[in-house]
Amino acid sequence: MDTGVRTTNLTGVPISDEVLVNRNGTTTVQAIADLATQLAGTGPLAQAIDAAQEGTITGLTLASLGSGTRVGQKGEVYQGSDKGTWSWNGSAWVRVADLVDTAALQAAVSAVSARVSNVDNTSDADKPISNATQAAILGIAADFPVVWRPGDAPEHFVDSLDGGVPAVLPPLSTGIQRYDDSGRILRVSGSGLIGCRTLYSLEPNKIYLVEFVVQRRTNSPDPSNDAVRCAMAWYDQGANRSAVPLTIIRDLTSLSVGSGRTLVSATISRSAGDGIDLIAPADARYARPYIQTFGVSPVTDIEVIRWEDITHTTTYAPDLDALEARVAAQESIDAGDRLTNVEEQVTAPNSVRYATVAALASANVPVSADYVELLGYYNVGDGGAKYCRRMSAPEAALPLEHPSNGGSVRWAPVGAYSLLQLGAKKDGATDLWSFLSIAAGFGGKWTLPRGDYSLAGVARNLTATDFKLEGEFGSRIVVTTGTAVTVGGTRVAIEGIFFDSNQPSRAGVLFELTGSQCSISRNRWAGKFSIFVRDSGIGNNISYNSFDAFVTTVSPIILKGKNFTCAFNSMDDYFGFGIQAFDGATDGLIAWNTIKARRWDQTVTATAGQTQFTVTWAQADVQRFGMLVNGLRVSFTVNSTDSSPGSRPTVTYTLASALAGGETVSLFAWRSLENINVNFGSSGVKVIGNTLDGTGDGNIVIASGYTTASDADYPHNVQIIGNMCRNAAAGGIGVSKSRGGLIMGNTVVDAGRGLADGATGSQVSEVFMSGIYLPKELGWTVTGNRVVRESGYTYYGIAFSVAGDTSYANTAVGQRRHRVGGNFIENMQRKRYYTFADSSNVLRQIDIDIDDLTWYPYPETLQSLVNTAGWLSRPASTSYWTTATSGSGWTRNTAQASGHPVCIETNDNSYADCTPVGFSLFASGFVRVSFKAYVSAAGQSGYVTIAHSTVPDSDSAPSTTINITNTTPQVYQHVRPIDTIDNFLIRVGGAVSNGKMYVTDIKLEYAPSDVG
Repeated sequence: MDTGVRTTNLTGVPISDEVLVNRNGTTTVQAIADLATQLAGTGPLAQAIDAAQEGTITGLTLASLGSGTRVGQKGEVYQGSDKGTWSWNGSAWVRVADLVDTAALQAAVSAVSARVSNVDNTSDADKPISNATQAAILGIAADFPVVWRPGDAPEHFVDSLDGGVPAVLPPLSTGIQRYDDSGRILRVSGSGLIGCRTLYSLEPNKIYLVEFVVQRRTNSPDPSNDAVRCAMAWYDQGANRSAVPLTIIRDLTSLSVGSGRTLVSATISRSAGDGIDLIAPADARYARPYIQTFGVSPVTDIEVIRWEDITHTTTYAPDLDALEARVAAQESIDAGDRLTNVEEQVTAPNSVRYATVAALASANVPVSADYVELLGYYNVGDGGAKYCRRMSAPEAALPLEHPSNGGSVRWAPVGAYSLLQLGAKKDGATDLWSFLSIAAGFGGKWTLPRGDYSLAGVARNLTATDFKLEGEFGSRIVVTTGTAVTVGGTRVAIEGIFFDSNQPSRAGVLFELTGSQCSISRNRWAGKFSIFVRDSGIGNNISYNSFDAFVTTVSPIILKGKNFTCAFNSMDDYFGFGIQAFDGATDGLIAWNTIKARRWDQTVTATAGQTQFTVTWAQADVQRFGMLVNGLRVSFTVNSTDSSPGSRPTVTYTLASALAGGETVSLFAWRSLENINVNFGSSGVKVIGNTLDGTGDGNIVIASGYTTASDADYPHNVQIIGNMCRNAAAGGIGVSKSRGGLIMGNTVVDAGRGLADGATGSQVSEVFMSGIYLPKELGWTVTGNRVVRESGYTYYGIAFSVAGDTSYANTAVGQRRHRVGGNFIENMQRKRYYTFADSSNVLRQIDIDIDDLTWYPYPETLQSLVNTAGWLSRPASTSYWTTATSGSGWTRNTAQASGHPVCIETNDNSYADCTPVGFSLFASGFVRVSFKAYVSAAGQSGYVTIAHSTVPDSDSAPSTTINITNTTPQVYQHVRPIDTIDNFLIRVGGAVSNGKMYVTDIKLEYAPSDVG
């Protein structure tokens, strides 16, 4: 063997500077640093270095590891079903072992071992364990956090339902952790959410128990809306664990401080089975239990949110020898009493839980149980959950009681009743009536939980005593065609429900109140109906209702009862009347309602000779129309003679006269009629404090327009006080065919827009374009009102309608037709006061006390005519009167004058006239005539006629004749408005055969005013 070149033996050194190497067949020297660089660059050593640098890849899920960088690379997954140790084979990760936290395990084992070694294993079996031993055993648990108590382990809980990686969710605020008699808890003020940080996996064929414990610390003023919700959030199997729809296990809607510590629990699985309360959604693979609080003021303690796999609590079979040993050990530490309590609850529980009413009915409840808990009615979580107590044998039947044990045991619900607990379904289709009628039969308060329900189109009677149905926020009843409910009995209340009509056309009466002291209040109404609520009972209440914009042919509210209250309702547009009282409405209150009726406007510029304007309105069911030219009322008609008013949107407005061109033409349309209407057969109705904005007629109308009955059937003794009236198509407050009342303290702004009736096409008289208009019938007091025109079209402040009234027969001695005073009238388009003439343009008599006027006596030269020389025997040659009757039977009877300048005495069939002319002071004002009159003896009669003419030299005067039959002097007074005058007449005359009468103290006064 060739041993090659040998060197002498040298001493070894730990480090070197260079080595001999071979490079391409040549021996040379290589520095140690260069050699290290070469070895680290390639080859096995380089691979080992790379592997060491790459190290172990870690992640919360297997997907988060990504791809390995070399074969054999180690990976660790910390959460979920893939938790464990993995190895990269070049194309995929391969599970190699479970992941064990050896350090934590060793620390826990060492701690347990240390404490167990301290246990005193005494041989005296009867001797109790020492205090030190007891503390050592109990102290072991302290090393393991109670992860289902948020107060003890807040790091295991979050205030979010976000999916994804639970570990990265933000921690809870430490400011809500408290320490009190329930241990460590989380205290939530107002609304909030606490849920488990961990997303618990839902494995097939496993059963889980979820428990929630809460306690109210401060009560809510509205517990049904400020509820505490115990619920489950579900997540799918995707990488981001997206949320699946939530499931509410129970809403605690009556939780209070007095409820104490409240437990809610349920069993959960992915598939149905015995004892399963809740089945997880089909696509749910993870679960997060949570508690959510609502409201602003209540304070709630969150004690427990627990999730536990209980599958093996029923299938695990322990080793008996080991079990006996463990029991002996427990007995050695006096655990017997504790075990006895547990055993008693297992073998003789004091409360039992069942999934549904049917499950309870088929069960044999242990005799030890005093309470049962039902998790639903038809199904778990359907809203029919409740607690029930065992009823005593002789106890009378109660609402919602349920049998068990073959009918020998009865259970009565604890707390508030719900229609869901009777089996009602919130599917928006199942008829609610049978459940509602059962509840009404029991009486008391019943709730309608949040959700959609249905009332089928059938007429029903709901007669009950002391029954209330109250909807929770979000409860909605869909009302179908033909639905009609007559509410009878006493003290029946329906409150807090959204009634949504899906009728295709306007028809029917939804609620007819025939009972007494019943209430339809705090409800919401929408859709099409003829009448939503009609009252014909006694002492009923219709208040705080809200009406959406909808279509109705008559009125949302009709009042025909006695002593009713209709207050604080709100309406946003309607078809017909807003609120109407008639046909028996007596001593009722219509107050503090807010009613708005919409108006559609269009403004155009006229062309020369134009007479017609055609508009297609955006709203298809308009029925009232208005027209102004340059802001003034004009004569026009509309082509609206529909048999069904309000059925088409296209309208043609036709002027009586052609326009010159360039005028601004304002066109209007409304769906509504009056905001408030008090009609025939009503008495003592009070209309107070309402806010009324916009109407296709008057804001408030008192009339008798639907009957031909006598004036005895007219509305009377009506009070209209303190209302705000705006933007009426006609008048603000209109009164016709009525018998007396009070109009006081109201404000009317911008009334009158040239109204035309959509049914007839004809235009409404301009008298109705007034702030307030009064009838010819007697007895209205009008005081303290404010009538102003801001930007509208109010023609007259106060108008008096006396058309067709040709006699004074209904006016008693000394009675005035109306009393008017203390009103503020400003900026009218025409006049402050106006008197309406009939179709023949004859201004009939009117007698009104107007305190707003300042009265002045006539000049003495004119007054003297009355008292001295102004009296004529009416010769035929007098040009002012075309006919004459011989009147020599009158004299100036000074003896009967009683200190006055003159007394006119008339005999049978004679009269005396005073006809001064040229009274320019009469123009545009009021004239007041007063006098004393009496007859000489019983059976005698006379008359005084007061008249004036607006036609020169004409005696076709509108006149007032006052018949005198009293035998003692009486004071008479007459007031009439006069626009223009040609002559004035006072006639004193006797009857044909028994007409001896005395008239004295005649006085003429005038009051200048803006009057027509």
